[in-house]
Amino acid sequence: SGPGIVAKGESGEGGESGVLVVPSKVSTISFFGVAYPLSKETILKDGQVAITTNSGPDAKFSVSLTEELAGNYTFSIFSEDDKSGYSSIFSIPIFITQGVNTVVSKIFLSPTINADKEQVKRGESIAIFGKSVPNGEITITINSGQEFLGKVSADASGNYLYSFDTGQLELGRYSAKVKSESEEGQMSPFSRSVDFLVDGETIDKVIKPVKSDVSGD
Repeated sequence: SGPGIVAKGESGEGGESGVLVVPSKVSTISFFGVAYPLSKETILKDGQVAITTNSGPDAKFSVSLTEELAGNYTFSIFSEDDKSGYSSIFSIPIFITQGVNTVVSKIFLSPTINADKEQVKRGESIAIFGKSVPNGEITITINSGQEFLGKVSADASGNYLYSFDTGQLELGRYSAKVKSESEEGQMSPFSRSVDFLVDGETIDKVIKPVKSDVSGD
């Protein structure tokens, strides 16, 4: 099944003995990155769960998996926080070469995001919150035609909370999303978005687990 390396030595009979060393058919793919403290990370291969792992208290994670077949694959990764909030999905195409180790490093997953209201009376505040890398600088973007920006710092456990005054908004539907900058200056992609309505009365939001959409749409 393919050429090997033959190591020759002396046999007890005075003849030659051979040991066939076959090149490895197994490839290793390793992922290194940061998410949130003690969060769960899921690796997908072509949309199917391949392996899961957990980050440490410092939000760092690492995981490796092996593949026996060469070819082109799309690997995706997302993180889940302790309140069942999900990051956006980071995807990368990888060509696996037989017997070659591949390393994907410096992955920085987006923060999770949620809101305490699904509808807010104009002039009242809405809380935008979630998890990120510890001590990260969170940028909040709220838009519906015009864009509004805000900033807040996450605490040492990665929790952030931003109170947004809706008095500056017109009545209508809005979308909020966030991104994080680490203490080392690395910038995450934007999070999933959360929608809310500015109207004449406030309706608190019942926080439900966000189901992951592995296709990313």
